Amino acid sequence: LATLSPVRGAEKGLPVSSDLQGAVRIQEASTRTFDDRLSGLYLEFAKTAQPAHLAALLEGKVTPVEFGRRMEASIEAVRKNPDIYKPPAMGVPRIQ
Repeated sequence: LATLSPVRGAEKGLPVSSDLQGAVRIQEASTRTFDDRLSGLYLEFAKTAQPAHLAALLEGKVTPVEFGRRMEASIEAVRKNPDIYKPPAMGVPRIQ
């Protein structure tokens, strides 16, 4: 397994690379999985800033911290743009 799916248990029965074993342990211990809606809500962001920042991270051109800073700066521009619709916050569902 070279790519981790956000579906719990999807790796069962597959050999997991050593690079992903820690991520699998974190996912198994988590109570919920994060799924961002940014790319679906803010299409221009999803077509420009998001892939550019992700490419820089995956190519080793920036650190994860710098990736986060760049993503936050780009989405802050979306937040401040009054011409871009922002849906109401959905909140975090309670764990039953």
